[in-house]
Amino acid sequence: MKKLGLWATLLVVAALAGGSCHRDYEKTFAALEEAIVGESNAMAKYTAYAEKSAAEGHVNLARLFTAVAAAEAIHLDNHMAALAALGGTYDPPAPHFDGQIAARNIEDALHGEIYETDEMFPRLVRVARTEKAEQAAQSFQWALEAEANHAVLFSQTLEALSAGGDSALTTEWHVCPTCGNVLAPPNDLTACKICDTAAAEFIVY
Repeated sequence: MKKLGLWATLLVVAALAGGSCHRDYEKTFAALEEAIVGESNAMAKYTAYAEKSAAEGHVNLARLFTAVAAAEAIHLDNHMAALAALGGTYDPPAPHFDGQIAARNIEDALHGEIYETDEMFPRLVRVARTEKAEQAAQSFQWALEAEANHAVLFSQTLEALSAGGDSALTTEWHVCPTCGNVLAPPNDLTACKICDTAAAEFIVY
């Protein structure tokens, strides 16, 4: 049997090491892929809902959906970075959504955020922590806390829309560029309560 050259030997070792790494984080890989699909779907859904809201004349509601879509994109980027840090890649399928009437869009968004807050992300955080995938665990935890806030915002928005129409809604939203937290001004924060990013860095929608 021929001896392997130096470069061939190094490639074999690297491949074996990479395979071992993937096995060490097998459940975290699956968790990240699930989160990536979820965030990709949410981003596309809220973008469609923003467009539908604007077309119906709900300008302020459209701003909220646009801000939360941006937040979901931040979560998506964080999950993708965590996956890359473990040596993985994933290309999620392209989602497509059509907006419904305003109240149904908010109700659908609220239900999705509650599911992610109560069931999905707590489970994914446990998976990542069990496998000691710290960046993934942090990404999931940030998303969990931000999604909980999104659920509150959608619940409040549904009540306000029912009571006073679009004019009763907040006209501006601030999004943390690190964790996707969404806040309505005015607020006295100097930094994000979730990730400690300076409030001066928040993106305004």
